Order: sequence, then C-alpha cells, then structure tokens
Amino acid sequence: MTFAFDTLGYTKAREAAGVARTQAEARATAARNIIVAELVTKTDLNDALERYTL
Repeated sequence: MTFAFDTLGYTKAREAAGVARTQAEARATAARNIIVAELVTKTDLNDALERYTL
C-alpha cells in the first residue's frame, strides 16, 4: 500500500507558524509514523468485518 504524507509541506507550515526547523522536522516524522501505523487496508477492514459480523 502506498501512502504519501507531505513531511516537507508539514515542516514548512510549522516553520511559518514560528516553530524551529528541528522541532518542525521531528514533528513531521512523528506525525508520519503515527498516521502510517494507524492505516488499514481494505483487506484488513474486510477481514475484521468478516470476523466480527454477527
């Protein structure tokens, strides 16, 4: 599965809001890691629905 998260855009937006570049980059990386970890594929969802359908 391919997922794009614009870490550069996220970093630039944080910098524009006054956040230091190093902090903005760290936040972008953390946000990407959290988002990717929480993604499910259609297959994941269908498998879960099949297991829990009454």
